Amino acid sequence: MQSLLFGILHGLLMFSFIPYGVVVLVVIATAFVGYLMGWINERKSNGSIITSWAIHSIVNLIAAFIAMFNIH
Repeated sequence: MQSLLFGILHGLLMFSFIPYGVVVLVVIATAFVGYLMGWINERKSNGSIITSWAIHSIVNLIAAFIAMFNIH
């Protein structure tokens, strides 16, 4: 349930500037990644959020560079 809410939140953030079909894909992909990061936290990081926090930060950094430099 938490990963689905994580995906929906990210989909809502992008709803105003990308097509509806793409928003659905973003929700599904982000929910899956949220589930995966939760699994990593519990099974591989002994409950620590540092690993998923680092992954999320790296992905945000990459997205920012793509946006800043208009990389397609």
